[in-house]
Amino acid sequence: TQWKSFFSAFAMVAITLIVLFRRFGALAPCSIVASTLPVVALLGLMGWVGIGVDPANTMVGAILIGIGVDDTIHLSLRYADARRLGLDTWESLDRALQTAGEPVLVSSGVLALGFSVMLFSQWGGLVGFGLLASLGVGLLLAGNLLLLPAALLVLARARAPRCCARRAHCSAAHWSGSCGSCCCPTRVSSAR
Repeated sequence: TQWKSFFSAFAMVAITLIVLFRRFGALAPCSIVASTLPVVALLGLMGWVGIGVDPANTMVGAILIGIGVDDTIHLSLRYADARRLGLDTWESLDRALQTAGEPVLVSSGVLALGFSVMLFSQWGGLVGFGLLASLGVGLLLAGNLLLLPAALLVLARARAPRCCARRAHCSAAHWSGSCGSCCCPTRVSSAR
């Protein structure tokens, strides 16, 4: 059934990502969410518009999880490599997107176009599968390029010292000295 294949694929992907990113704290859960939430959204959309489960689209969820985790791993490994070099979250995401962003975009585009060829089939089930798979690849691309970086940034901001979070909203000219309670400069000039 679709649910059994979906949960089996999810379990294998989750275990793989946890083992692969065990040293990077929040990277494994963020990667799991980025590679599965778009598929869950697609399944929800199927139910919302009334697309029933048939033999052709039964495996779409499991196939999409397998496809989506590939791009998630590419981006996450580039991010982890940059973090190992001592870069902060922003710099690491920037480096990951610069090195793996274009290949992820191209591979997802090619996959979506490949699945969209099925739209010209004479068999309605294959047309439905092609449509769902193409849409799913697009959702996975959005999850990898938007959701994964956003989740990592939110988590980094939540873990940052309070003055670090305030510093992001002020101009560099207003900051000099040190507050003594954290690593960030916090003395405000008299012009403020």
